[in-house]
Amino acid sequence: MLASAPQDVAGLSLRTIALLGAERWSEARDAAQMLVASAPGAPALTLLLSEALSRLGDHDGAIELAEAAVSADPTSWSAYGHLATVAARGGRIDRADEAAVRVLALAPDRYQAHVAVAEVHLAAHRWPELEDACRAALALNPTCCTALNDLGLALAAQHRDEEALSAFTSAICNNPGCGTTARSMEAAHEVRRRLQG
Repeated sequence: MLASAPQDVAGLSLRTIALLGAERWSEARDAAQMLVASAPGAPALTLLLSEALSRLGDHDGAIELAEAAVSADPTSWSAYGHLATVAARGGRIDRADEAAVRVLALAPDRYQAHVAVAEVHLAAHRWPELEDACRAALALNPTCCTALNDLGLALAAQHRDEEALSAFTSAICNNPGCGTTARSMEAAHEVRRRLQG
């Protein structure tokens, strides 16, 4: 069991983040559960567990934890952004839209807020709105892998294949180590096939 020493929480937090980045969802969930048990009521730690649950398909559990984080800190743009993302993944688009409005109100100058909004539009298949949200994120962080990939998806869905291919290529070239890069490569190959066929 974890001691309550801050370095133990910090170390386990870093491990949980690394596991999430490596897409080792079950291990990340287990580590995040230990974190939450060691520091109950800490919204940032609750969001790590929420992310792991969402990735494992426990959308109700993920949304419940994200809602708890928002309740614990109603001024946290990152908690609202996370709620928007996990609600969108769970098909709760109405709740995701509400959280997206709030995250933009709290943090219009944060590219991550626009990425969270983009994830809601992606889940709802709102392609022009997805394009707009991605462009807003990219205006703040031109190399954001997720925004570049999602922009490519928005453009491809609107049959703007050459622009989509450019966005996917930028995602790949600017972020070769990003987890989204593999998805960008797959999408780029599909768009190339459409352009050639």
